[in-house]
Amino acid sequence: MHGQRLVRVDLATGGHELGELEGGPHYVGPVERALALSPEEDWTVLGHGPLGGSAVPGANHLTLVGRSPSWGALWPATLAGAGLPFDALGAGSLELRGRAASPSVLRVVARGGALSVELRPQAPGEAWRAGGAAGLLAALAEHHGTGLSSERILAVGPAAACTPYGALLSIVRTPARLGAATWVRHGGFGSRFFRTHQLVGIVLASDRSEVELLGRPVEAARRLLGAGLSLAELDASGGLPFAPELLAAGSLGRGLLEQGRDLLFANASSIHLGLEGRERFFTEVLWPAGVRPLLEALAARGAHLTCGAPCPVACFKQLDGQTLSFEAYAALGVGLGIVTPEAALPLMAHAERLGFEVLGLGGLLGWLMERLVLGLLEPGTLGLRERPRWDFRRFDAQADSAHNAAIARHLVDGLLAEPWAVPLGEGLRAAARRSDAASASLAVYLARGDAGEAPPLPAWSLGGLLPLAVPTEHHGLPATHFVPPRELGRRAAARMVSALMLQNLGVCRLHRGWAEELLPQIVDEHYGTRTDWLGLHRRLAHRLHRERASRFWESDRLVELVEGFLVRALHRGPPDGELDFWVRRFRHDRPSAARALWAELNAGLTEYFGA
Repeated sequence: MHGQRLVRVDLATGGHELGELEGGPHYVGPVERALALSPEEDWTVLGHGPLGGSAVPGANHLTLVGRSPSWGALWPATLAGAGLPFDALGAGSLELRGRAASPSVLRVVARGGALSVELRPQAPGEAWRAGGAAGLLAALAEHHGTGLSSERILAVGPAAACTPYGALLSIVRTPARLGAATWVRHGGFGSRFFRTHQLVGIVLASDRSEVELLGRPVEAARRLLGAGLSLAELDASGGLPFAPELLAAGSLGRGLLEQGRDLLFANASSIHLGLEGRERFFTEVLWPAGVRPLLEALAARGAHLTCGAPCPVACFKQLDGQTLSFEAYAALGVGLGIVTPEAALPLMAHAERLGFEVLGLGGLLGWLMERLVLGLLEPGTLGLRERPRWDFRRFDAQADSAHNAAIARHLVDGLLAEPWAVPLGEGLRAAARRSDAASASLAVYLARGDAGEAPPLPAWSLGGLLPLAVPTEHHGLPATHFVPPRELGRRAAARMVSALMLQNLGVCRLHRGWAEELLPQIVDEHYGTRTDWLGLHRRLAHRLHRERASRFWESDRLVELVEGFLVRALHRGPPDGELDFWVRRFRHDRPSAARALWAELNAGLTEYFGA
């Protein structure tokens, strides 16, 4: 095994050092590397996997690992497509510590094999006012870009300065390939860059062309996946069907088709409608006014792009230049009582322009809006004149969606500038704890330790509410049907190990059908190593699990979500004695049943990982 080049940057001094991670029995990915570093120095690690820079589909993600400002623990996340230009640097790992003296941009540039690292001051205010995160990205390209054949720029938005929900925006800048703008949407990495490191962006650039990079042969992949690495070959050999709806409408379309009936409307208060009420709302309002027009517009005039890396699945879908995602529509559309695309898409675009993570923002806005609806908060205290319209039974899709979108946009802008937003600056959990009991009961978040929080993924499943070490980075098991809680805990733990392996090896999760089975063999054959990859990642996952400090569901709304899921599963599925037992127990004593269910989920996780 050859050595791996390391670039370590001390942002406090602007100094850097180049080193080698000595050759070992296997390729050391960024998650493994981050866990080996001293936690006291609070490192952020960026790196790609062992197949980064190759033509293997899905193998060119950039993985970031650092302490999440919202969750309060180590969090691995991925940036789609950014592993290709990172590989052009000839480095396996970029490691950051400390805090720059002033807002700065970090330039890491490779020319002729020589690597230069430079920290440059860059005040973000003017660019943010002109164009938000995208405006700053354009300013970084203008003032700090290189014009080289391979360049990737990362930037933060103004949300990173005043909330823990700051995302990272990135775009590929190579003459050979057009890619969609991509995001690090989980873990608060934009806020971490700005608050912890005082970085507003990073420029990664090299004079190595994409043709040169993709010429790197990976014969094991060609042999196992097929010579052309085409979509059909991946479909046949890997076991993950790339369904027509994924190709036509991306993850947004597939999510809407699979979960449209179970989208959580209006801060998840729609669970109180019951089965018939939710079905009626879907068939009479959400489908005709929201889901169907969105799918039809994508089919008629949608653009289909990759993340900037070579891949047969153009999973990024754009409508009139706006990249769409299921998470954004669920959290900032339906989740806020905004159904129509005409009302939801501009709000989604505005939130992303400001650099917000959509799940965290959606949870905070939903909590504020439901308090307004219920009279727990007066509109005037937030600079509003009216309350949201969340009457499920008399919902006017067009008028009420537009009304709610205007309120939500006012609140988004207020979070960045208004005095009333100061108590919300540390996130939903901190704000809920300072509120009255009735308001706190409505907050939807997963809790860690004394202060950590994470928004659950917008899928109504018990698997999405488990006490996992990394709760929303697709480490869970989003089962939409009932699985006995102890067994669900075991399955979720196994799913976490596989997800962590893909992140550590820099592979897109959409390719998990073939990657989880074949990737270890491909890597070992390519490098001439023999590694127990599953065992390695089980140990890494166990280490994260030991430090998770997860707390029981703190709000009544989360417990209601759990009970509602069980009731829905009872009516939808075949008879199940254990499911019937849990539903009856919740009906008899909800608090006690919730505690018992939580204990069973934890027991399953512990059985898999051990103490």
